Amino acid sequence: MWRGVIRRCGWSAAGLVVGAAAMMVFAGPLDPPAGAVSSTHKTLTEVEPRIAINATNTPGDATSQFRISAPGSYYLTADMVGAADKDGIRIESGGVSIDLMGFALSGLEESGAAIVAYEGFGDITVRHGSITAWGGGGVMLASGGRGFVIENLRVSSCGRHGIDAGDAAVVRSCSAVFNSEYGIRVGQSGVVEGCSARSNGGTGIGISIGSVVSASSAGANGGAGIVVESGATARECAAESNQFHGIMASDGSVVSRCSSAFNMFDGVFAGSGSLILENACASNGRSGSGAGVHMAGPYGRIEGNHVINNPRGIDVDAGRNLVVRNYATGNAVNFDIAGSNIVGTIVTTEAQMNAAPNGNVNVSF
Repeated sequence: MWRGVIRRCGWSAAGLVVGAAAMMVFAGPLDPPAGAVSSTHKTLTEVEPRIAINATNTPGDATSQFRISAPGSYYLTADMVGAADKDGIRIESGGVSIDLMGFALSGLEESGAAIVAYEGFGDITVRHGSITAWGGGGVMLASGGRGFVIENLRVSSCGRHGIDAGDAAVVRSCSAVFNSEYGIRVGQSGVVEGCSARSNGGTGIGISIGSVVSASSAGANGGAGIVVESGATARECAAESNQFHGIMASDGSVVSRCSSAFNMFDGVFAGSGSLILENACASNGRSGSGAGVHMAGPYGRIEGNHVINNPRGIDVDAGRNLVVRNYATGNAVNFDIAGSNIVGTIVTTEAQMNAAPNGNVNVSF
C-alpha cells in the first residue's frame, strides 16, 4: 500500500532513502563537542557594555547610596528613592557618563544631593531623567570641576540649586522648577541652550564670565530671570514675571534679541560697556519703578530696542554711551538719558519722523 502512495506522490522509495541519508549528513550531531563558543554568540558584557548602577557595581557608604569611583559609562536600571543624610549618586572620578534611562530620582528633605561630584573631578556627563525633592540639591557638579555635559533632565523642588555646573559646562534641553535657590547655573566658558527655569527661589538661569545662554526662558523666579556676568552673552531668550530684573547683565556683556516682560524692576539692566541690541521690553517695573532698558554705566551701546509700557523706557545713568534706533512708546517717561551721551535724534511727532535722517533715530510717541 505504501508503495502505491509513494508512487502517486511522485516519489520513489530509493529517493526517500537518499534524502534521509543526506539529512543525516548535513544536520550534524545533536550534541556538538565541547569547544570554543561561536563568534556569533556575545557575552552579556558585549551586549550591554555599560555598567549598571547598583549595590554590587557601585556600592555606597555612610554618606552616599551609590559611589562611582572609576571612569566608565554607567546607567540606572530603576527608579531611585533617596535616604536621609545621604547623597544619591556620588561621583569620585573623572571620565564618567551617567544615563538615567528616563528613571526618576526622588529625594527627601533630609537627603543630600541627587547627583554630586566633589574634589574637582571633570569630564562628566549626566542625561535623560528626572530629579525631584532632594534636600541638598539636584545635580551639584561645581566643586572645582569642569567639562560637564548635562542634558535632558527635569529637576524640581530641590532644597538648593536645581543644576549647578562648573566651568566649561554645557547644559542643554533641561528644565528646573521650584528649586529653593538657582534653577540652572554654570561657571566660566559655559553654555546653556534650550533650557527653562521657572518658579525657583533665586535666579532662574545664571551664567559666569565668558559664557552663553541662548534659546532659553526664565519666568516667575524669586530673583532675576537671567543673570549674565561680565563678558557673557544672552541671546534669543525670554524673561517674564520675575521678582527682580528680567535680565541682569554685568560689565561688557551682550544681551540681544531677547524679550523681557512683567518683571518687578528693569526688563534689561546692564553694566558698563555692554551691548543691548534689538530686545523687546514691555510692561516691566511692576514695583512702580523700573525701565525697559536700564544702562547703569558708561561705554555701552543701546540700539534697536522696542520698549513699551514701562515706568521708564530707555534709562541711561552715565555718559559716553551710544543710544540709537530705539522705539519707546507708552512709557511714563520714554527716554531718561543723562548728559554726555551720543544720542540719535529723538522723534516725537510724525513731521519730525519724516524729516529725520535714517539710521540714528530714536522714536518716542
